[in-house]
Amino acid sequence: MANLQNCLDNCAIYCGTYAKYNNGSLFGKWLNLSDYSDYEELYQAMKELHGDEEEPEFMFQDYEFPKFFINQGVNK
Repeated sequence: MANLQNCLDNCAIYCGTYAKYNNGSLFGKWLNLSDYSDYEELYQAMKELHGDEEEPEFMFQDYEFPKFFINQGVNK
């Protein structure tokens, strides 16, 4: 079994917005989840990143998670 200690050290999301994507832009940024102490801190960082939009609708266009986080029905 995988060790979950410090598991967020290897977790990141690429955060863009639907408005930018619909206008042909992939602008966003990789955000390492271990850089934030809680969801509110992460949410504030996403709002600041896309501060040019009044009410940004966040779009997670890519992610990096350790393989043991994702289970697609693999038999043990």
